[in-house]
Amino acid sequence: MENASKALLMAGGILIAILVIGALLLMFNQLGGYQSSQNSATKNAQLAKFNSDFERYLDDKGISGADIVTLANKIIDYNNKEGTVNEATNSVNYSIKMSLKVSNMDSFRRQYAYTNNGDAIFQSPTYTISKDNNNNSFYDALNNYSTHANNKDLLKKLSSIYSKYGNDGEDKMKEILIAENKNLYQNWRLNGNTFPTEKDIINYKEYTEFKTSTFKIAQDPVYENGQIKDLYFKWDN
Repeated sequence: MENASKALLMAGGILIAILVIGALLLMFNQLGGYQSSQNSATKNAQLAKFNSDFERYLDDKGISGADIVTLANKIIDYNNKEGTVNEATNSVNYSIKMSLKVSNMDSFRRQYAYTNNGDAIFQSPTYTISKDNNNNSFYDALNNYSTHANNKDLLKKLSSIYSKYGNDGEDKMKEILIAENKNLYQNWRLNGNTFPTEKDIINYKEYTEFKTSTFKIAQDPVYENGQIKDLYFKWDN
């Protein structure tokens, strides 16, 4: 009888141990599932935030050319970025490179360029900013006129005269240049190489028109694994 009681006690102890171990395993599994759920939620939030930084430009009413420049810069910055150890848990996959395509620029040129020859800023109907095409003529042209920011008031005045008088307005432009800086006109000729050249003047109008023009969504953006990848816009008359 005594042996039977001991056997029952041992069996009971083993059963209790099994129950305790089972409860601990269940608890650890639940904690692991909760942590996994939390990590997934965090990554989803990170990806949503990343996408929203670009999706905010997808306005059905359109965005300005200035916004296109900003968007191009953001995409170039992203494409030049690589994932690091510190970003190992970040859901943004930096191996997925982005692109921005801007179309209908031939129509823009016909309306706003003073000339359709090689002096116009925009020569192609479509421009693409991508990993392999960051520094194309589209981006170079915009950067070139951005460097004249300190002279924008002067270019604005000269461009206004040129748009009204063409080369016949040289005397009026001369007055403005001399008033701005006596030495500015001294080495300057309308077709010379000293800033502001004729090309600087006639293209400034095209550049400013671009920045204030409206660009509409050309087609829906492309996503890869839930991450925004390609955006498409077109100049809207």
